[in-house]
Amino acid sequence: MKYRNIFNTLILALLLLSNQMVFAGTEPEEKAANPFDPIENLKKLGTDEFTPDAWAKAGQEERGRMIWSFFQQYDLSELTLDRIRELLGPSTVYSRSREPNSPINSGLIPAYAIGPEEVMAEGGRVAEEGWLGYTLIFIVNPWRPEWKTQIDIYPSMLP
Repeated sequence: MKYRNIFNTLILALLLLSNQMVFAGTEPEEKAANPFDPIENLKKLGTDEFTPDAWAKAGQEERGRMIWSFFQQYDLSELTLDRIRELLGPSTVYSRSREPNSPINSGLIPAYAIGPEEVMAEGGRVAEEGWLGYTLIFIVNPWRPEWKTQIDIYPSMLP
């Protein structure tokens, strides 16, 4: 029994030492991207550096290439309506709703056209007649600050 405990301890020590030798000097593996994370999917459009000045001067396609960088610099859950407008300017997409007080038309929901204009929705059909590019929609509740800001992208970029 005594020798068995010593033997087990030696085996355990060897295993621990071998793991330390294998992992010594190596960096931890990068976490795999989640294919269902909308922000990670924006990386498909590009990784150009975002700055408010560059965004203000950019067209739709260039903005698409910057938006992933934007989310690397700013925490989505902490973005307020005012901060979004400060960084990205006024919305560039408005609802086709006939209601002048719809959340998008009234500016309560910031929405921006991003990426190439030739975007197709599921099945290769045009997303909607006259629809050009992706629309990035910030879902913000200015009356409930405890609700974290989220985004939606239309048409979906998810697999």
